Amino acid sequence: MVRNGGPGATGIHGGSPSVSPVYSHAVPGRDAAAVPAAFRPFFSAPVLFVVSDLHLGKSPDTDAERLRALEACIASEEASVVVFLGDVFDAFIESRARVPAIVDAWGQLAGRLLAQGCTIHYVMGNHDRWHRSYVSGIIGQAPIRHVLHLDREGVRLHLEHGDRGHQHNAVTRFGRWLSDLRWIHRLYTRMLPFGGAQKLAAAVSRRFASFEPDAHIIGGLQAYARQTLRTGTASGIILGHCHQMGLQDLSAQTGRASWYANSGDWYADRSYVLIGQGQVRVCSWREGRRETVASLPLDAGPGKV
Repeated sequence: MVRNGGPGATGIHGGSPSVSPVYSHAVPGRDAAAVPAAFRPFFSAPVLFVVSDLHLGKSPDTDAERLRALEACIASEEASVVVFLGDVFDAFIESRARVPAIVDAWGQLAGRLLAQGCTIHYVMGNHDRWHRSYVSGIIGQAPIRHVLHLDREGVRLHLEHGDRGHQHNAVTRFGRWLSDLRWIHRLYTRMLPFGGAQKLAAAVSRRFASFEPDAHIIGGLQAYARQTLRTGTASGIILGHCHQMGLQDLSAQTGRASWYANSGDWYADRSYVLIGQGQVRVCSWREGRRETVASLPLDAGPGKV
C-alpha cells in the first residue's frame, strides 16, 4: 500500500534544531545557476536520487529483492548522485567478528554504483549509527550523522534523516545521546562478542519497532521543516524517518520560495525523492517503473506550482 497525501502529504518532527555538524558538498557537473535562465534547459545537471528507510535485516526473506529493486530503480533513473538518507540497516552493529550477509550485499551494490561513476553520500539515521567504519570503507568518505547540504541547479538543499526533528521524552533523548557515543559501541560489542550484539539488536527491533506512520511524528517533521527553512540556510529540505512520502510547497509559511519533501520508505512503499531537470519529485517504484506521486519546480514559489 502506498502511504501518501499527494502534494500536501505530511511527515516531520517538531522542536528547535540543535547545533550539529553540517557538511557541504558541491555536486559534480556544471551548476545551472551559472547559466542564463533562458539556456538552462540545454544544460542537464546530474540526477540526484534520495532514498531512506530500507531497514535491511528487518525482513530477511525479502531483503534481497528489496536491494535488486533499488538497483534497478537507480539505473532506470540514470542517477549520478545517490544519497542514502538513514536507516539503511535496521539493527546492524559493526563487529570485526561478523558482517551479516545483507550488509555485505548492500556493500556490493554501493561498490557497483561507485564503479559506474556514481557519487554516494550516507546520512545516518536512528537505526544505523553503529557502523561508521564499515560504511566509510565502502564509499570512501565518512557517513554523516546529522545534516548534509547539497547545491542543485542553484538551489541549496538541506538533507537529514529526521529523527531529531520531533520531541522525544527525556528517557528517549538520553538513550539516543548515549548511543551516539563511540565508546558505548565499543563497550557493547565487547560485552556481547561473536555476533551477540547484532542478534540482540535485531531481536529488540523486531519486537518493539513499528513502521506505521505516526501523526505526531509526521506533524513534528512538518514543523521542523518550516522552522529550518525560515532560517534561510536552504530552499529545500528532504527528510525521511516517518515512513510517509510527501511533498509540500512551504513558500507561504516561510515567506520565501521553499519546499519540503519526505522520501517515505523503501522498506514497504519503494518510495524516493528525485531531483533533476528543474524539478523535485516524490516517486514510487512499481512493477519496474516510476510512478510520480507529486512534483514541484525546484525553485518553487507563488505561481510556480
